[in-house]
Amino acid sequence: MEAWFCDNPECEAVYFLADQRIFTQADVRTPVGIKSNAGNALLCYCFGIDRQTLADSPEVRDFVIRQTRDKQCDCEICNPSGRCCLKHFP
Repeated sequence: MEAWFCDNPECEAVYFLADQRIFTQADVRTPVGIKSNAGNALLCYCFGIDRQTLADSPEVRDFVIRQTRDKQCDCEICNPSGRCCLKHFP
């Protein structure tokens, strides 16, 4: 099954498939950070950092940067986009 991630924050689709099916926020387990402003929307999937955690503890951004630099992340598997979260990390 071939699927692609939509990284446009304004688009309802999270994934779209070759057979023209579309998966939206309602179809996935957790709010996708780039698609949702909810406090529990994950920004970093490797370390479970959501919007509320970042708001409460801004230093977690430095933690994520260090872990990423040290190759302790697994973005290709954990992040719905298959890419590093730092590009979209506030």
